Amino acid sequence: WYRELHNSGWVPNSAVEQALSQSAISLGTENTNGIPLRLYTSPTTILAQQQPSGARFGEVARLEGVWLAQRGDLHLALIWRSLADHPPLDAKVFVHLVSSAGEILAQVDGVPVAWTRPLETWQQGEQLLDVYSLSLPAHDLRLSDASLQIGLYNPETGARLAACDSA
Repeated sequence: WYRELHNSGWVPNSAVEQALSQSAISLGTENTNGIPLRLYTSPTTILAQQQPSGARFGEVARLEGVWLAQRGDLHLALIWRSLADHPPLDAKVFVHLVSSAGEILAQVDGVPVAWTRPLETWQQGEQLLDVYSLSLPAHDLRLSDASLQIGLYNPETGARLAACDSA
């Protein structure tokens, strides 16, 4: 985590942010007692602590794993592997936190890698670390009673890409 402090006589923030952007992945910002904290982790941590997935979305992409960290919000990194070179597919990622009753508790959708890497830019065999943050509901939530739904969908039609695993 990184707490940004303002000092009009010295501006270290740009140097710190530049150093962090070169060696870490931003997980987003959280408010702690009114003070914004920027959260970071390393790609090595994400890859070492990921939970394997293996879900395959046609001949386009494989979700190799998911890494989770909870502070106030739920931060996650999706580890994608491109199965095609520049797939001609306009798709977005969805991440839903769903209660055991099927209610969506939190959700986020987006173009992979902070809106910078649409599927059409993916190169075959490339691995991408795709970070999302879910703002959790204010009421007491036990994550053990919820599940994550992750996938790809066509933003024009809402149709989800079929996913399968090795089983």
